[in-house]
Amino acid sequence: RSSDLQHPDLPFPEITKMLGAEWSRLQPPDKQRYLDEAEREKQQYMKELREYQQSEAFKMCSEKIQEKKIKKEEMGVSSVNTLLNGHHTDGDSLSDALSAFDVPIFTEEFLDQNKVREAELRRLRKINTEFEEQNAILQKHTESINTAF
Repeated sequence: RSSDLQHPDLPFPEITKMLGAEWSRLQPPDKQRYLDEAEREKQQYMKELREYQQSEAFKMCSEKIQEKKIKKEEMGVSSVNTLLNGHHTDGDSLSDALSAFDVPIFTEEFLDQNKVREAELRRLRKINTEFEEQNAILQKHTESINTAF
């Protein structure tokens, strides 16, 4: 951290190299002090994690995550299409589709939904481009017909 303060303009990889070099120069007893502290913190973390995993809060959170996974599987891609197309088919509820996006970002579920959404957007852009090309061809055709009269 002292490297951050001494060189605030350096990119992270450079700071990492400097810290690695400092670590290499440390004597074994000095290194052991840091390693012991890291081990103590790891043990404290593991203890707190076990306590949390046995708590009611963890159980409730796990149940919510499981419910969302089940709901996501039930909804499938059709809910994403509902949002992207602006209409829904029988059996789809717009509120159900919107709830599919009530997911914390950077979770596996969020990333999966984002992939599906991006794939659907690419498909729709491709279709839109094809329609625009057909429209341009038809426009030229109608212009040529109008000039013929």
